[in-house]
Amino acid sequence: MAIKTSLRIIARRLSEAVQKAAMRQGIPPDGIALAGTYDEAMDRIRLRLGTNHPVDERRLYADAFDEIRRALPEIPHITLYVSLVIHKVKSLEEVYWDATDSEEEYDFTELLNKS
Repeated sequence: MAIKTSLRIIARRLSEAVQKAAMRQGIPPDGIALAGTYDEAMDRIRLRLGTNHPVDERRLYADAFDEIRRALPEIPHITLYVSLVIHKVKSLEEVYWDATDSEEEYDFTELLNKS
């Protein structure tokens, strides 16, 4: 997929898509935290979404991927390259701890949160 060159654009669209899905669940924008990494070797994006609001995790997961597909119509297979883990947290700051799982991953959390 070679997404590194357009990671800034993809991060913005992913962030907006996840935020829309969360709002559909009744979670305000300040009720979520989103962190992400990009693994260039595997060409994979790993997202971690945290919320301190009550949520139907399965519904949020499904809605988030629906929104991601809508946000990136030029990459119809985008969901093959994106993983999403939803965490119920006490503090949203918990989502930002230990952002990368390996040395090969690039933490692009800042890009996700600038959108």
